[in-house]
Amino acid sequence: MHFKVITFGCKLNQAESDQISADLISRGHSLSNNPNLIIINACAVTYKAVREVRQKVAQLKRKFPRAKVKVIGCLEQGRKKFPLKNPIAITPARTRALIEIQDGCNNFCAYCIVPFMRGKPKSIPANKIIQQINQLKDFKEIVLTGVNIGLYKNGLDNLLKKILKQTNIPRIRLGSLWPTHINNKLINLYSKNSRLCPHFHLSIQSGSNKILKSMGRNYTTARIKHITQQCRAKIKNINFTCDIIVGFPGETDKDFQKSCQLIKDIGFSKVHVFRYSKRPRTKAEKMPDQIPEETKQARSQQLIRIKPTMPTKKLPILWEDKKHGYWYGFTTNYIRVKRKVKKEENLKNTITS
Repeated sequence: MHFKVITFGCKLNQAESDQISADLISRGHSLSNNPNLIIINACAVTYKAVREVRQKVAQLKRKFPRAKVKVIGCLEQGRKKFPLKNPIAITPARTRALIEIQDGCNNFCAYCIVPFMRGKPKSIPANKIIQQINQLKDFKEIVLTGVNIGLYKNGLDNLLKKILKQTNIPRIRLGSLWPTHINNKLINLYSKNSRLCPHFHLSIQSGSNKILKSMGRNYTTARIKHITQQCRAKIKNINFTCDIIVGFPGETDKDFQKSCQLIKDIGFSKVHVFRYSKRPRTKAEKMPDQIPEETKQARSQQLIRIKPTMPTKKLPILWEDKKHGYWYGFTTNYIRVKRKVKKEENLKNTITS
């Protein structure tokens, strides 16, 4: 059988797609641009994401009328996972392997449909995660990902200790985190281990305490600032990126400006901006004071224009790809860098200091 896997959405979806590909290849099937099975790992976080998936399905059915199209992932009609046997993630096109450590969430934030799609938190046993990492001989970096990795059973710090002790992977990076899941144990572990990449992607969502409470996030901006200050005091070269939602119901111009100020105060190197989107069954769907789309768009553009804070220290770089005469890669603290290609130089999947 010839198959093709198309992924929408987050790193967790990509990790699951990698596992599906590995599973099918292990059974003797092959990746192909002329498939008879097309697997779409779908995202349903926003209405736009759902629309894009449905458009893609229609396009593929026209292009490959004889192929079977199977939708999986977070989209309502395709939540059931594809059956897996092989735990190895095969990702030959990338230098970072995505490792799923956890699925599900029980926070039920007011805007989020994911708990309805993914269910209660479930953690993958540490021994299986370590087995998977040890079979990834060609990778220099792993990214531990999930729906809400801070809910990992027995704590992220304990999992990381086991990975550090039982694997030799040079670089270990965490996926998106709630800021409150960064505790003293995690900070101390990062401060003592150079294999742990000094970068946290924080799922902040707003800089307004009023909006955070309405979202059901259970932390304040003061708490966010305190946590990031603790990290900066103890973790050398730490860098932060984040997610922010604009246009949540009831968000005033003053609330939005507080988000802008928080980004400046903390000094994020990159901000992923999401425009609030109504999702069925969520609390926010029926909240009053819904924000017009043109306001969401304007606020999104304003956030994108905020100049990022870019650390300038020289750090080891994992080189990933070559484009237009330059090699591109990422530092340990997740700053994208480039250098001119030298004659007959092949830096792909190498680390230089």
